[in-house]
Amino acid sequence: MTTPAVSEHPAGAEEVDLWWGSYAGRTLTPSFAACVLLTAVIYAVVHEAVPERGWTQLAFVGCAGIVWGVQLTRWCHRFFTCNYRLTTRYLYVDSGIRPLVARRVAVRSIDRLEVRNNRLGRWLDVGDVWVFVKDTAELPAVLRGLHHPHKAGELIRAAVCKANEVLS
Repeated sequence: MTTPAVSEHPAGAEEVDLWWGSYAGRTLTPSFAACVLLTAVIYAVVHEAVPERGWTQLAFVGCAGIVWGVQLTRWCHRFFTCNYRLTTRYLYVDSGIRPLVARRVAVRSIDRLEVRNNRLGRWLDVGDVWVFVKDTAELPAVLRGLHHPHKAGELIRAAVCKANEVLS
């Protein structure tokens, strides 16, 4: 995560990148732990249920392979397709490949931010940043699975303050 300071920018100035981030793979730590436990259960069940050694290995690899294939697909999808970028004018929230779901929020229209994480998220230093927009019934933009979510929130708050100063 790049964290340069918010710089002065006049209203007509070029749009400058202030921060970019993406989904932190460590956010899926609980589901990876569940996969490890499920793999152990699969091993025990296959070891008891399948009599021949060759079939035991095939059954275990087949079942565990499905579990880990699904988990790694989830990880890759989130890690490679959730991207966030903050500029002097906009916050961009992009997710997906096909279809690409892209959202652009004007920095000066941001009303408030909430950083949400649970106890495990605080321990892993990951969480979500919810960005609420002024005067609209629009759903909040959610930056999911960020590493150092409080730092990202502070950078967004600083950009909002700077954008509002320039307008005043």
